Amino acid sequence: MPGNCSRLAAPPLTDQMAVWLTARYLLAIRKLAEKNNGGEPDLKVLREFCHDVVALRRGDHSAARLKIEQERLERVHEETEAEAVEHFKRWANNSKVREAICGEGLSPEEREAAICEIYGRPPKPPVTAASADVESNPVKPGQTESGPIQPDQT
Repeated sequence: MPGNCSRLAAPPLTDQMAVWLTARYLLAIRKLAEKNNGGEPDLKVLREFCHDVVALRRGDHSAARLKIEQERLERVHEETEAEAVEHFKRWANNSKVREAICGEGLSPEEREAAICEIYGRPPKPPVTAASADVESNPVKPGQTESGPIQPDQT
C-alpha cells in the first residue's frame, strides 16, 4: 500500500509541530515588534515562546532515549536467549543429563521394531535360544583344526 510507505517516511509529529510552532511564534514576534513601533519585542514574551519550544523538544529527547533503551534491552534479551540455547546444547551433549531426561529409552529390539513400523517393513521374528537337548549345528571332531599353510606350487 503506497499510503503506508509515505506515513512511515514522514518525520515525527513533534518535529512537524516544532516547525509550525516556530513559524507561528515568528509571526507573533513580528506583530509584537510592530506594536512597539518597530522596536524589539518584549524579552519576557520571547522567553515564554522559547519555554514552549524547549518543552516540546524535551519530550522528543525523552522519547528518543526510551527508544534507545528499548533497543538495548532487546539486544540483551537476544544475547541472553542465545547463551541459554548454547548452555542447553552443552547439557544435551552430556550423557548423564540426556539419560536423566530421556530415561532408559528403547532397547535395541524395540528400536528395530519401531524403525520397521515407520518404514512399513514386517518386523523381524524374535531370536529364540536353541533348546539344550537339540544341537542346531553340531561341531564334528576335526572341524576346528586346520592343516599347515602350504606354498602355492603353480
